[in-house]
Amino acid sequence: MTTEINETVLCILKYKEEQIVIDYKPIEQNFIKETTELQKLLNSNQDTIPQIINFINQTDTLKQLQQHYKYCKKLDGSYQGFRVNFEEKTKELKDRKDLIYFNQKQNPENYDIDSEIEQLKIELESDFELWTKAFDIGKAYRKCYEDKSILSFSHRINGWSNPEYQLSPNFSIELKTNFGYGSSSYFYIKIRYKNIDITPVSEWTDYEIAKFSEIVRYTKSFSVKWVRGTYNGRTIFRKEIENPYWKNAMEFAMIACNCSRRSETEFIEKYVIEECENMVSGLTNIASNSIFSFIGENNTHYKVDKKGHQLIEFRGEKISGAIDFISKIVEYNKIAEIQKFITKIEQINKEIKPLLIEEIKIIEVKLIGLNKDLSVIKPEYVKLNSKNVEYNKNLNKLRIEMINNKTLDYENVDYEKLMQQFNQLNPEYREFVTEFEKVSAEYNELVQKINILIKLKANIKSYHLKIENYFKK
Repeated sequence: MTTEINETVLCILKYKEEQIVIDYKPIEQNFIKETTELQKLLNSNQDTIPQIINFINQTDTLKQLQQHYKYCKKLDGSYQGFRVNFEEKTKELKDRKDLIYFNQKQNPENYDIDSEIEQLKIELESDFELWTKAFDIGKAYRKCYEDKSILSFSHRINGWSNPEYQLSPNFSIELKTNFGYGSSSYFYIKIRYKNIDITPVSEWTDYEIAKFSEIVRYTKSFSVKWVRGTYNGRTIFRKEIENPYWKNAMEFAMIACNCSRRSETEFIEKYVIEECENMVSGLTNIASNSIFSFIGENNTHYKVDKKGHQLIEFRGEKISGAIDFISKIVEYNKIAEIQKFITKIEQINKEIKPLLIEEIKIIEVKLIGLNKDLSVIKPEYVKLNSKNVEYNKNLNKLRIEMINNKTLDYENVDYEKLMQQFNQLNPEYREFVTEFEKVSAEYNELVQKINILIKLKANIKSYHLKIENYFKK
């Protein structure tokens, strides 16, 4: 049934015997007869495009298909949603058909007109299927809104949406979706218990790369991550969102709500206390270790071994960043005793503060040495680079001369021949290139090291400042 969600059924939540349960509401097909008639025309071996056009335009029941649809073929795709207009579609079909016959007249022996007509039919069949599916699911949404026994339901609507559902007096969920916007697409559930947002604070330490501004937007994110590459030594992921994930989302909401109705103590322990405990445990691990295990591709774990300045930078980022979550944790005071977690976060930040100061001093000493080395090599690099510019100008002049005297072809320059002539005119050039490449490599390596350390120093200083400002309050 999972694979049929938003295809043939909607996944819904409803009450049954004092419990919230998952169920499925069929998506009714409203154009079975029309689809059958159209299929006959499409299956014909003849060119039935004129008959298809007449059928679409003259069948009254199909006119209701003409509207704008906020429908995602692919939830994490881009540029989703579409408009159905028969006048525009008719013109497109006629133009495509005329072009096919024109191309056939231009090349009657080699042009496969039957194949082209068949391809046009296949595309039209796909379009018609999309139109009817979008219409059918839209009608199913409206029926769900009208059915008071349905608490929430799945959808594939493109764009930003955040309907909120009150599942019990103390428990509500917000289905936060932004489907059809490529890498910006998301699928979240935000739980509120007694008007307090339940935040997955442990994700701050569970993931190598995490953002406070994103984590506080949800209680659970429903997407699968796949490795996209690395940046600055960190693994970068792309997100995947598919219709079957609605089952996971509804299960999460169902289990959490039923838990809150069954036992407040059990709910608070699982969704509040355990989250805080896991976050504090993660911070303690980050403060004392250098090898870490993070959640990665398809919810599996991967290990990272951080060393040197990057380790201190990472510790500073995660430990000082935990301060941002204190304001969210404080809200739990209304339903749980959480002061010990705040005290522990503060303690870890106090402990790392002098380490950050010491690391800044170490980096500053290294920068002095590297800048000194750079000042020694820079004059030689500048001189050689200036000379290289002159050589390149002369090489370009020679290329133009050889093209003008027909020694080289303008459209397909023989660079081996060009360089052979240039080296004959400038016998010292080979030796210069060797020297310039050596000095450039040394110079660029120094510049890169300096830039990396400058960025590390700025980041570590910002983490230290964050801790300092927090304790000044």
